[in-house]
Amino acid sequence: ESLQHLDFVDGVMIGREAYTNPFILSAVDNVIFKTDSKKLSRVEIVERLIPYTEKHLSNDGKLQHITRHILGLFHAQPNGKLWRRHLSEQVTKPGATIAIVKQALELVR
Repeated sequence: ESLQHLDFVDGVMIGREAYTNPFILSAVDNVIFKTDSKKLSRVEIVERLIPYTEKHLSNDGKLQHITRHILGLFHAQPNGKLWRRHLSEQVTKPGATIAIVKQALELVR
């Protein structure tokens, strides 16, 4: 539906679905710009996010600033609830490191 509106406007708003299920954004460029670039898997997305997260943490950033945006990445996937629970319970602890994300990733592999 949103694509039809792009014939008349410059952009459309996706809304809350992007937080509930951020994986829907993985195909946006291919659909809108009609490219055929490889769609990354959920695991590949997290693996590519790790260096960015490590840099964020090295600059005194908090892990939860990153993970809150990917809590729903494994929405409706096997062990997706384990992913979400592990991140939610662990990232707010003092000294939370990238190891928490790697542990959560192992729960959904």
